[in-house]
Amino acid sequence: MTVKRRALAVLPLGVLAAVAAASPAGAATVKTDECVRYVKDQPTMTILGTEFAPNAAVTLATVSKAKPAITPFSSGSAQPTGAFLHQTLPPPFSSPNRTLESFTLIAADNTNPAAPVVATTPFQVVRFGLGTKPEPRRPTTKVTYTARGFTPG
Repeated sequence: MTVKRRALAVLPLGVLAAVAAASPAGAATVKTDECVRYVKDQPTMTILGTEFAPNAAVTLATVSKAKPAITPFSSGSAQPTGAFLHQTLPPPFSSPNRTLESFTLIAADNTNPAAPVVATTPFQVVRFGLGTKPEPRRPTTKVTYTARGFTPG
């Protein structure tokens, strides 16, 4: 990867980190599970936001190493208290062959364009499922099973 491409891939994450670091105490926050299960067509991602403008429209977006551009994937509305709880589909994987991908969640309230409210948090998406390598053909074949997306314990 060339230095120019590497800089472009890291730049959005650096900008987001600077915005998050510059946020004062009591600033907006956004949270989701550290590891979100991806199950086709199932809204498995719960997002909780606080300290947004009352009744504001909040845009939810992500960035990742594979997709460094900010990619909106959902939206919601804050309650009169400035909090919101949103259930949605997780963001799509950058490739259909991926089983795990890291993202940064961005919740943005642009009620006041001169001073937008932005909150970020990292998370991963894992494709829920069970895989075998190689495909078992005979009872004596050694097979490796891989289970993804199950709750530990």
